[in-house]
Amino acid sequence: MKEKPSVVHIDDEDDFLEVFKLTFKDRLEITSLINSSDAIEKIKTQKFDAIITDYEMPKINGLELLKNVRQHCPDKPVIFLTGQGNEEVAREAFKAGASDYFTKDFGFAHKEKMINSVITSIEKHKTEQALHMSQEMLTELVNNMTSGVVVFEANDEGDDFFIKEFNCAAEKIEKVSKDEVINKSVLEVFPGIREFGLFDVLRRVWITGLPEKFPLKLYKDDRIKGWRDNYVYRLSSGHIVTIYDDVTEIMKAKEALKASEHKFRQLFHNANDLIFLRKVTSPGQTGNFIEVNDVACKKLGYSRDEFLKMKLDDLIVPEYKEFYTIQLAKLFREEHVTYETVLISKDKKRLHVETSSHLFELSGEKVILSIMRDISERKKIRSELLNSDVGIKYLSEDAPFAYQSLDENGFIQEVNKYWLFLTGYSEAEVIGKWFGHFLTPESRVDFIESFALSKESGTIQNIEFNLILKNKKVIAVEFEGKIIQDENGITRQAHCIFKDITRWLQLLKATGYTILK
Repeated sequence: MKEKPSVVHIDDEDDFLEVFKLTFKDRLEITSLINSSDAIEKIKTQKFDAIITDYEMPKINGLELLKNVRQHCPDKPVIFLTGQGNEEVAREAFKAGASDYFTKDFGFAHKEKMINSVITSIEKHKTEQALHMSQEMLTELVNNMTSGVVVFEANDEGDDFFIKEFNCAAEKIEKVSKDEVINKSVLEVFPGIREFGLFDVLRRVWITGLPEKFPLKLYKDDRIKGWRDNYVYRLSSGHIVTIYDDVTEIMKAKEALKASEHKFRQLFHNANDLIFLRKVTSPGQTGNFIEVNDVACKKLGYSRDEFLKMKLDDLIVPEYKEFYTIQLAKLFREEHVTYETVLISKDKKRLHVETSSHLFELSGEKVILSIMRDISERKKIRSELLNSDVGIKYLSEDAPFAYQSLDENGFIQEVNKYWLFLTGYSEAEVIGKWFGHFLTPESRVDFIESFALSKESGTIQNIEFNLILKNKKVIAVEFEGKIIQDENGITRQAHCIFKDITRWLQLLKATGYTILK
C-alpha cells in the first residue's frame, strides 16, 4: 500500500483541527498542533512532507510562521487555510513563498481540489529535491575527475565559444581559477587555441554533433604551455564538452628517459606513481626488490632499506594473493601484464593500485619493472556510478569512456556514444550480438572463462582483451564493471566500462627497453 503523505496542521481552534483530521484522515497522515510556537520546534525536529497552517493566529500568525519555517526548510510546501480570506492576504502569502492558499469554507466544499493541491505540492518538492541531488552528484563527479572538463556555449553561429563550466582539474592544469574564465571567450582565455587546432574541432563538433578525439599535441601561448590529449563531444543541449588530460609530464619524462640514465633516475623518484624493480630468481619466481622510488616509500610507509628486504608478495593483501599468482604466471608467458590489486601499507592501510608490469633483461639478468598508480579515488567514483541509476544513465549517454551492458549470456544490450566512436561500429551492428564476436580468437576464450567467473563473484575487475575494430585493427582494452543479479542470485545484466590501453603498453615497452637494457 502506498504510504500517505505526512502533514502538520497548525490552527488555534481545537474543533477545526479535529474536524479537518476526520475529514482528510483517509488521504493524509495528519499531526495536529494548536500552538504555533510548538509547531516551529516540531518542524525543526520531525520530518513532514508539507505544512498546512491557519493565517490568523495569536502569538505567531501564518506569515511569521512561514518566514520561520523557511529558515529551516527553504523548499518545504506550505499551504494556507484561513477563515477570513481576501486578495491582499493571498498576495502576501504567495509573496512569502506559500505553495497555495484556501479559505476554510472553500477547502471543505472542494476537498479534492485541496487534496490535489497538497499532493501536487509535495510531489513537486520531491521531484525538485531528486533533480537537485542528481545535479549535485554529477557536479561532484565532474569536479573530482582527474581529467580536465570544460563546457562551452557557441556564440555568433560558432564563430566563438564561451566557457560555461570549468572543473577543478582544469583549474589545476591551466593554472587559472574558474572565476577568471567563466563566461569568457575561449579565444580570450586560450589565445593559442586556433593555432593549436582545437578551435576548428569545437566548431566542427558543434555543427555535426559527431564526437572527435583530438590527437596529442603541444598547446602554447604567452601564459601557459603543455601537451594536451582531448576528446570533444556535443550534449543534447547544444553545449560542447572537451575532456582532456595534461600529459606534459609524460612527454617530458619520455624525452628525459631518452637523454640519459641520470635523468631516468630523477624521473624514477619524482614520478607520481609507485615504481618497483625486482629480479627474476628462477623461472616463474621473483626475488626481493632491487629498487623502489620515493613515492612508493611515501605511500606505503617503508624506507628504501626495508623495501630491499621485501618481495611484492609481502605487500599484497591476503584475498588478492591468488589473483596475483595468476597474473605473475601470465607475465612470464606474455612479458607484460596490467591488473588491479590492493596493497597493505606499513600502518595497515589499504591502497588500490593499477599495476603495469613488464619483464625484460637488464645487464644480462631478467627483471620486472612494475609501475603502480593509486586508483582509490577512481574506484570510489566508478563504484558510485555503477551502483546508482543516475550513474548508469550517465555512463550510457555522455560518459567520456566506453560503456556497454551485456545480458546473462554475454550478448550486447546497450553501448554508449564513446563505445561506437572508439570501435567504429554503428549501433545496429552491435546490439543483440555476442560480445565475443568482436574479440580475437584468444581473447574470445578468455572472455568465456572470465565472464563465468565474474558472474560468480559479482564484479568485473581489470580484465584485458584484444578488441577488433571495424577497420580490422586490434586494440588492447581493459574492463571493469558490476554484475546485476535478481533476488534469486541469477545474473540479469552486466554493466561494463573499458579503456584503450594500447598506447600505454607500447609506451611502457618502448621506454622499458630503451632505458633499462
